[in-house]
Amino acid sequence: MKRHDLDLTSLVSGAVFIAVGLIYLLDLGADYSVNPRWVAALVLIGLGIAGLLSTVRATRRESEPSAD
Repeated sequence: MKRHDLDLTSLVSGAVFIAVGLIYLLDLGADYSVNPRWVAALVLIGLGIAGLLSTVRATRRESEPSAD
């Protein structure tokens, strides 16, 4: 199987959604209250950071001289 480059956006997005799921599991199982407004805001912030990191990484990759 051929290895491929790390997709940072997908990795961070998956981590954000796993964190949201764990927060809601804590809400169900423990005496912990979750405010959906904060969850939505944190998800959007996490996805925005992932998008910025992906853009910066792609820009760096394009600006590097090729090995040819």
